[in-house]
Amino acid sequence: MGDLPAHKFLRRPETGAVMVQGRVGAVGAPFNLGEMTVTRCALQLASGAVGHAHVQGRDKLHATRAAIVDAL
Repeated sequence: MGDLPAHKFLRRPETGAVMVQGRVGAVGAPFNLGEMTVTRCALQLASGAVGHAHVQGRDKLHATRAAIVDAL
């Protein structure tokens, strides 16, 4: 990860599951469709800016890069 700006983790990338809801025709009553794997991360750049990210799947580097983009 040498190409990433200097940062420290506030919350290291971690993987979990969230419940996904759906609606029939996008207007009906919500129902639980199932669970989806997500990875979240929070970090702080050397400048003091803070970034947060939630990404689909288990890619911890993707979550880290998304949080850096959020902080920038």
